[in-house]
Amino acid sequence: MVNDTIQRLRAALKRPGFTKLRLAADAGIHRNTLLGCESDDWNPSANTLRAIEPHLLALDEGDASAPESTAA
Repeated sequence: MVNDTIQRLRAALKRPGFTKLRLAADAGIHRNTLLGCESDDWNPSANTLRAIEPHLLALDEGDASAPESTAA
């Protein structure tokens, strides 16, 4: 599940309009938490993964409330 969530995050970041800044704000985590998430050595805490998971699920399901900001 951990690797799956990380891979889904990385895939989401390749989508137009999906940004780390918006995801961090929506998930209630500090914006620096996602710095380096594209790297194989990124090691998020379980709390970070729990915070972002619902937002990735919403994106996977095409939910309109999923992050779509163009801000970097």
